[in-house]
Amino acid sequence: PARDAIVGEEQHHSSWLFGDPATPILHAYQGDRARIRLVHAGVKETHVFHLHLHQWHAVPGHDESPIIDSISISPQQAFTIEPIGGAGSVQRTTGDIIWHCHLYPHFHAGMWGMWRVFDTLQDGSGHYPDGTPIAPLRPLPGHPAPVPPTPERPGFPAFIAGEFPQKSPRPPRTPLMPEGMGREPTELERNAFCPDPQPGEAFTKSTVDPEAPVRRYHLVVLQGTVDYYESAGGDHHSSWHDHRAVFFVLQEEIDEAGGVARFQRQLEEGTREVRPIAIRARAGEVLELTLTNELPIGCQPPTAFDQVLPFQPECGLHVHLVKFDPLVSDGASVGWNYLSGTATLDEGEQARARYRSWIYRWYCDEEFGVVFFHDHLLANERQRHGLFGAMIAEPAGAEWVDPHDHSREVRNDNQAVVKLPDGTAFREQVLGVADFVPLVEHGAGDAGVPINPPAFPGALDDQGAMGVGYRCAPLHERPDRPEEWFASEVHGDPGTPILRGYPGEHLRVRLYQGSHEEQHSFGVHGMRWHVWRDDPTSPLRDQQTLGISEAFSFHLDPDTQPGDHLWSFTTADETWLGAWGLIRLHESEVDDLPPLPRAFAGVAPPPFDPATARHYDVRVAAHEIDYSDQRTDPLAVVYTVDDQVPGEPLVLRCRVGEWVEVTLHNPLSGDGEATPFDPGLSAKDDPASRVVSGTVSLHAGGLLRADVRTSDGSWVGRNEPSTVKPGGEHTQRWYADREGVVLLQDRADIRTHRHRGLIGALVVEPADVTPSDWVGEQAVLRHADGTFERELVLLVQDGVRMYHDGDPTQPVRDLEDEPDDTGQKGFNYRSAHLLPRRPSLADPAPGTPLLECVEGDRVRLHVVCGTDRARNHGFLVHGRTWPMEEHLVAPRVGSIGALSVGSVRTLRFTAGAPGDHAYRTGPLRWSLSEGLWGLIRVR
Repeated sequence: PARDAIVGEEQHHSSWLFGDPATPILHAYQGDRARIRLVHAGVKETHVFHLHLHQWHAVPGHDESPIIDSISISPQQAFTIEPIGGAGSVQRTTGDIIWHCHLYPHFHAGMWGMWRVFDTLQDGSGHYPDGTPIAPLRPLPGHPAPVPPTPERPGFPAFIAGEFPQKSPRPPRTPLMPEGMGREPTELERNAFCPDPQPGEAFTKSTVDPEAPVRRYHLVVLQGTVDYYESAGGDHHSSWHDHRAVFFVLQEEIDEAGGVARFQRQLEEGTREVRPIAIRARAGEVLELTLTNELPIGCQPPTAFDQVLPFQPECGLHVHLVKFDPLVSDGASVGWNYLSGTATLDEGEQARARYRSWIYRWYCDEEFGVVFFHDHLLANERQRHGLFGAMIAEPAGAEWVDPHDHSREVRNDNQAVVKLPDGTAFREQVLGVADFVPLVEHGAGDAGVPINPPAFPGALDDQGAMGVGYRCAPLHERPDRPEEWFASEVHGDPGTPILRGYPGEHLRVRLYQGSHEEQHSFGVHGMRWHVWRDDPTSPLRDQQTLGISEAFSFHLDPDTQPGDHLWSFTTADETWLGAWGLIRLHESEVDDLPPLPRAFAGVAPPPFDPATARHYDVRVAAHEIDYSDQRTDPLAVVYTVDDQVPGEPLVLRCRVGEWVEVTLHNPLSGDGEATPFDPGLSAKDDPASRVVSGTVSLHAGGLLRADVRTSDGSWVGRNEPSTVKPGGEHTQRWYADREGVVLLQDRADIRTHRHRGLIGALVVEPADVTPSDWVGEQAVLRHADGTFERELVLLVQDGVRMYHDGDPTQPVRDLEDEPDDTGQKGFNYRSAHLLPRRPSLADPAPGTPLLECVEGDRVRLHVVCGTDRARNHGFLVHGRTWPMEEHLVAPRVGSIGALSVGSVRTLRFTAGAPGDHAYRTGPLRWSLSEGLWGLIRVR
């Protein structure tokens, strides 16, 4: 951390100024087989581990699992990472490869280290540039012996042209680089060049295929004003802007505008829009990217968010997943590597002109889907201002065209129609989410007010707003009743992305997080996808947790009903700040949207048969919840049915192949009571003045097939409302074609109802199962073959406001003021909080659900997150393991993490040795201590 007091951020990871870091440095030779054992021994935060240059399969030993290079890891979790191709990746590169937590405040504070890959034998006689001896490194048995160093070819880092201490040296130009770009190489550097180096590579070939086609893009980095939100006008006119936004655009877009100054002026005037850059390439192609730096020169004045930093002219282009030479195309400054970035032209330093542009070379060797890239030289400052983008690695032979004009290729667009060689096609939506976005709100005639600024400029605490694709649709600015917030009939369509198509078409969502510190949770109403996009046997999901730099490609189930499907980032803060939009599937063909070959060819569920459907009458009731003998919520609202055990949340069951018909009754007399003690949201929220809606709903997760126009339990877009006003009722129908568990929740007041108790679950049992109880958190499942399982459903709650002994003037104090941690926690309306009642888990009756079984019993445990807050949860059972993914047998794990709003998991295991086995959350601080634990009692 002390490094930032001396130099700019671009030098934080440089050994040329500081020597090597104190954190672990792994050592290897090119191609060495390697395993990284990643263990989270922390107590609170979910981190994102990222390793530059390398990739691995999400599940070891399963090559059909997705290829990733970043992974969320929660407390008590552990992963084994087996880098594809070993040390130096498949291209057998050399150099210093950084690994780090990608949450920028954590990275900034010191969560990073290096993997040093040598290209020559290290026998103990060599030295680093600062004079430190290089420790001998014995080659692995069975691997080719590294070549010994020679005076002409001394190997890394001895061929790097630099002297300690200095700023990281710039990389040399190779013969095919444009004249005037970069510096001339030294003799040692020239000797170390790979054969026939192409622009953007020098010491390692990005691909061994000399026939790989090359696709070229010229990117420019600019600063300007980006408009995230503007109201439609009227009495409540408001607009949200980032006046110091930083972003990538294509040079051809600047040329079209008439130059950089005119492009920036058009942004200021609102006559031009900018989105996070989204370019594309086919699997098997090489990308040659020129980056030109047009950022302003010199220090800039401070803002409520930004401190005055030393002038840092460098900007780089760091990419994930694809193959490249890290010494010249990593877009970073790591260890004894070069600084592979661009610099703005300073009139006092004409030599910088050589570095104003640089060429990067990427090899897209797989159909990765979304590939994240960003600046790595001032990332902690620039990424929250928007300096990130995506390259979509499409299938081989694909073509991408304008969704409204299939004869026009798109070059930079977050939406496209992608045509495949077999005549099929899909619609594509790229969604890049960002947090810590430094926005300023402008009302009528005011100078602007910063939204949720930090305690002081440059502070790393939670701050700013959120956006998706540089846009947001904040609910605070849609000021009518909570049940109307998502209704286009009331407020018009949101300004966030709307993907339009037709039922039956193939749709793909390319999701990534571009900034900055929060974990996010993404979900889509009425749609689902396989967790491994190319494996139809993998589980179906409608929710995904992601952290900064993680990227996912979802192939949505095409057998989906028409209507407006809400996509959203689902924690209360995310949705409140406007991170939501629509997928609109038209019922019939419209003029401006040519259909794709599979339009209207989806397979509908079987007709509804009231004689065979499973019926439930669900009522909403204002009912105090007793979370423990000391803590209650007297303002709670719950779902109830006949035969429900008092004090338990709503848990319903059905079988695969059944229709479920639910009638929701709302006997409430009107709106609920607002209190100043409700957990607040991060910006623009006053709990004491909230409207707590008396309108309710019952929304079911996307595992079920339903018509969102009538059975979504919400009021979204142009759909009819399926919410229920006081004194009313509404009937919904869901078809269960897949086994699993579904979160039930209210969507009529996303700010309040969920944390006051309006959550539940529906378990879809196998077709051959008869449960002992069709309602309730526990059941014995009897299979047709005579075997049985014990089932427990655990609903995770957070953001709950509990009160001492039911007194609404005596709230339980928050342990921390950070929005992610406000409110209390529980399982199934119960909490086993440790202090002051109990100092440990040594309590035979903690009050949370108790599962009693016999040694050897089969157990099916459903974990369902009916939560509110962004802080991720984990889950483990002492002494038990289960497959890493639900459709696998091995490998097995004993902890899961990165659980957020809408996450559901089904864990199957065998009851262990007699005794009390704790089940609990992984995060200890503010989660386990707040009561997220219970017991499985084995007799």
